[in-house]
Amino acid sequence: MGKPAIFHTFPLLVVSIGKVFFLIGVAEKLLANPGEQSLWQKAVQIRSEEEQTAPLRLRYVQYQLDPAGKEKSREEGMWAFTYDTAGKVTIQVVEAVKDGEDYTEERKRRLNRSRSNTNRMLDILTPFDAEAQTGLTLKPPVRTQFEGKPVWEYPFELPRQDIRLIGVAWVDLIGKPVGFRYTIHPLPWFIDRMEIQVKISTDPFPGRLQELEYSFAASFLFFNWVGGGKAWPEEWVRLPVKPKFNP
Repeated sequence: MGKPAIFHTFPLLVVSIGKVFFLIGVAEKLLANPGEQSLWQKAVQIRSEEEQTAPLRLRYVQYQLDPAGKEKSREEGMWAFTYDTAGKVTIQVVEAVKDGEDYTEERKRRLNRSRSNTNRMLDILTPFDAEAQTGLTLKPPVRTQFEGKPVWEYPFELPRQDIRLIGVAWVDLIGKPVGFRYTIHPLPWFIDRMEIQVKISTDPFPGRLQELEYSFAASFLFFNWVGGGKAWPEEWVRLPVKPKFNP
C-alpha cells in the first residue's frame, strides 16, 4: 500500500516567516510578575525585527528508521523559495538525493501532487510571533539549560486553526528568543507521535530562525513509518510584507 500523500511532504517543515507590529496580549497577563512579562515582551520584540525576513533556500535531510531504530533510508536536498509582491511563496525543488540516487524529478512530482499540503505544513506560527500573542496561553517560566546555556523555559499553548500547539519556549537571560519545541493536539489520525523543535539565532541576527528538527511515528493499516529530519533556511531577504506560505 502506498504512503498517504501527506507523507511525501511532511518531513519538509519550516516555520513561516514575516513581520507584524508588536502586540502585548493575554500571554503576559498569565505570567506571575512584571520581570517575567518584561522578558517575554523583549523576546517578542526581538523576533518582530526578523518576521519580515524570509529564506530563499531550504536545505534538508530526512530519514526513516527500522523497528530497531537504525536508519534504513535517507534523503537530502534543497528547495528554493520565491515571493511575489503580496508575499506569497512559490516552492521549487532544486535537487534531491535518496539513498545515493538522484531523486530530484520524483520529489518534484510528489511536491506537485501535494503542494497545498506542503504549503500548509510550512506555515507554522512561532510562539514569539507578534500575531500569536493574543491567543497564546503562557505559564510562568522555570530556569533550565538549552544546549549548555542558562535559559528561562516557558510552557505554552497556542491555538492554530483547528489544532493547538503545545510545548515550551526558551528565552535567554537577557530576553533573546532561543527556540521552542512542541507537538500538536489533536494529532492527525495516522500520526502516533510528533515533535518539532526550532532553534532561533541569538547572534548576529537575533530572532532569525536557524534550524528545524523533527521526529514522528505514524501507522496506517499494515504500514508503519518512523523517522525525522532537519532543515536549514538559507540566503535571507527582507520583504515589504509578511511571507505567506499558506495558500
